[in-house]
Amino acid sequence: MCTKNRESSLARTLESLAADPSVTPAEIIVVDNASTDGTPGVIAAARHGAPATRPVVALTCPDPGHSRARNHAIPVARGEIVAFTDDDVTVHPGWIDELARAFAPGVDIVGGRVVPEVDGPRPAWLEFRQQFSITLWDYGPQPMEMGLLESPGPGKPRRQVYPIGANMAFRRSVLTEMGQPFDPRLGHTGIVSMGYDEWDLFDRLADGHRMVYAPDAVVTHHLDGSRLEFGRARRMSFQVGFGAARSANARAGALPSYPRRVYRVARGCWRVTEARRRNARGDLTADGAFAEFDAYWKLGREIETLLSATPKLSERAAARLV
Repeated sequence: MCTKNRESSLARTLESLAADPSVTPAEIIVVDNASTDGTPGVIAAARHGAPATRPVVALTCPDPGHSRARNHAIPVARGEIVAFTDDDVTVHPGWIDELARAFAPGVDIVGGRVVPEVDGPRPAWLEFRQQFSITLWDYGPQPMEMGLLESPGPGKPRRQVYPIGANMAFRRSVLTEMGQPFDPRLGHTGIVSMGYDEWDLFDRLADGHRMVYAPDAVVTHHLDGSRLEFGRARRMSFQVGFGAARSANARAGALPSYPRRVYRVARGCWRVTEARRRNARGDLTADGAFAEFDAYWKLGREIETLLSATPKLSERAAARLV
């Protein structure tokens, strides 16, 4: 678990892990990614109160970035399975056992269920739709295969059905063989919240490793009501669009021509303008809100592709343009 400046929610997550009655031997590794609040004290208290059968290991990663913090922790992990969660969830009883149980022979990666829950007022426009940048989504109560799945029709690309970073687990050997499995150019970089760090990793692993969904391994994702301000949701969608392009462009053989990229940015600006104009005409509906988020996501994708040769300039654009 990686954390930065979330002492209250971190304490809640650690309490839920301590209360999990699972019998699978486990250690809890917490990576403080340069917090400036009371996070070190919360971690120290958890270490002091932890039983010998489930010790808390405290690490510090001073370099900002979610991917860097995760990569910092993986070599320290001693178990055969490395599970990940976030500092704004509570794990349900039996979470550790259920993840471990899903690792049947031939299974290398397991995704658990994530149930979103709003702490505070819920805007009328909010629906928990898949691919929404502001919260995680729920794959439901039925087990299933995950990974690059067959397309629903001829000529269509395979579907990407991947675990969620707040509830995922790997055989440790899968991660250690990759050196630094999480790309530090993606995720929460310390400047922008690009995301796609997990998505990019699963793209690289999907063809050679079996992934399954374990719906009985459940966490609740607590969504702070303050994160649901519409402008923030729009900005997050824009930044995640950058991450989508950065992940895809890293594996692309060649980018479109520069004039083509400029045209796509102009088209993206027009889409954003139209979406905002439509929403300004009346009450904001869920469909209208998500149409605007989608337009901003696509604009972020096109700007990152335009500026891909200058990643620092691209990140400044992601942080400041919306």
